[in-house]
Amino acid sequence: VVTSAADGSCEALIDGRLDTAVRTAAASAVATKYLARADSSILGVIGAGNLAVEHTRAIATVRELETVLVWSRTAATIDRFRTATADLGLEVRALDTPEAVTRGAHVLCTLTPSREPIVRGAWFGAGLHVNAVGAPPRADHREVDGEAMRRARVVVDSIGTTLTKSGDTLLAIAEGAITPDAVGTELGEVITRRVPGRRGARDITLFNSVGIGLQDLAAARLLIDQARVTGIGTEVDLSA
Repeated sequence: VVTSAADGSCEALIDGRLDTAVRTAAASAVATKYLARADSSILGVIGAGNLAVEHTRAIATVRELETVLVWSRTAATIDRFRTATADLGLEVRALDTPEAVTRGAHVLCTLTPSREPIVRGAWFGAGLHVNAVGAPPRADHREVDGEAMRRARVVVDSIGTTLTKSGDTLLAIAEGAITPDAVGTELGEVITRRVPGRRGARDITLFNSVGIGLQDLAAARLLIDQARVTGIGTEVDLSA
């Protein structure tokens, strides 16, 4: 439910799954634009569901992708991913393990609701950029291990949210792999050039995405405005 900040009235009812998938992928694409190597052409996705489809589409707008390496627990999910991204003209290669995808990718997206690390920092090659996205905002869930956080230059969407809700970060701190200072850079600071992002071609960068409400709000505003322009959806007068 999207409500007006001016008077509290209902502006729209939107499928929240769509809004979340679009804004999450958009944030990862922005992080990739500012943190990944300019010559990155191989995308790796761990998990092949709707988030993987949206991430592939979004990242293809900021990098000239040629190949997508994909791992999923089920072949049927990979088949659906192939169909949903076929119009992009990318080579889609299914690999047997998350390690193989990680080692072969220039940009890696972790897109699973994992509780235990599914990607390990020991697999990271020089120059890799990682978008750690899938784990829900809970202190005991994570997709990457402490070594991944230690080896990478970490950028977050919100320091405050990360230090209270990101298991990727909190468990790495608890293990002594990193200190809280390691997550002291927000993506907004990199975009505005107040803080440097990638410093060299061999840097390993990692965007630890937890998600913030403002992103949902911005995506909802775009969806509502575009729906009205194109005549999609149903207008209901609630004042009567």
